[in-house]
Amino acid sequence: MRKFIWAAGALGLAAAFTATPVKACTTVVDGKTDGSTLVARNEDIGAWSKHFYVHQATSNGPTTYVSEDNGFKTSLPKTALRYTSMPDGEQVNGQWIFGESGINSENVSMSATESGTTNKKGLKADNLVKNGISEASMLDVVLPYIHSAKEGVQRLGQIVEKQGSAENNGVSFSDKNEIWYMEIGSGHTWAAVRVPDNKYAVIPNQMVIGKLNLKDSKNYMASTNLVKKVKAWSQNKKIKLAM
Repeated sequence: MRKFIWAAGALGLAAAFTATPVKACTTVVDGKTDGSTLVARNEDIGAWSKHFYVHQATSNGPTTYVSEDNGFKTSLPKTALRYTSMPDGEQVNGQWIFGESGINSENVSMSATESGTTNKKGLKADNLVKNGISEASMLDVVLPYIHSAKEGVQRLGQIVEKQGSAENNGVSFSDKNEIWYMEIGSGHTWAAVRVPDNKYAVIPNQMVIGKLNLKDSKNYMASTNLVKKVKAWSQNKKIKLAM
C-alpha cells in the first residue's frame, strides 16, 4: 500500500506554529461516536460583534466574485443554495467578509478556518499567493455550491490548485454521513482525510494530517499536483526538506 507523507517535516510542510493561551483556535471533529457528525471551532482573533446572516438561494446569481479583503477573484455558478454565515464586524463595500462558518440547505456545514503555518522550507518550494483564496472569502465561494462534505473538499481544492491560496488553513466539512478535514499546506497543495465514524480529534493551530493513502479515495484526497511537487522538492538539493 503506497502512502505519501503530508505533514511530516521530511516534506517541509510541517507546521512551525506556536500556540499561545490567548490566540489558539481549536477545532474538534467527531465522526459518529454518538451517531451524529459533529464539528466545532473556537475563534481566537478577538472580541467584537458577530453576525448571523442568511443568504437566500438564487438561480441567477453573480458569476464573478471579487474579495474586498485581498482582491481574490473567481468564477461562480449562477445557481447558489441557501446558506448561513457568521461574518465578523460590518460589510465592506456591501460585501460580508470572513463568513467563517455556516450550513447550506443541503445540510452541509463548513468551518473556515483553523489557521496554521508552513515553515520557510515549504514556502520556498511553493509560496503562498497574495491574492489567492483566503479565510475572508472561503465560505462564500464554496458553501453555496456544494451538496456533500466531500464535494466541499473538491471545490475548494480545485480553487487552491488553479488560483492559489493566500494562507495555510485547516477547513472542516460535514454532512449527515461524514466529516472531511482538509489542510492547505502551501500555495497550491492540499490534502484531506475522512474522519472515521468511531473517532474524534482535537486540532490546534498546526498541520496534523500525517499519512495519505491516495489509492483509498473513500478516505483520503489530495491535490493532483502533490505527489509531483513532493518528488520535485525531494530532488532539489537547494531545498533542505529535513527539519
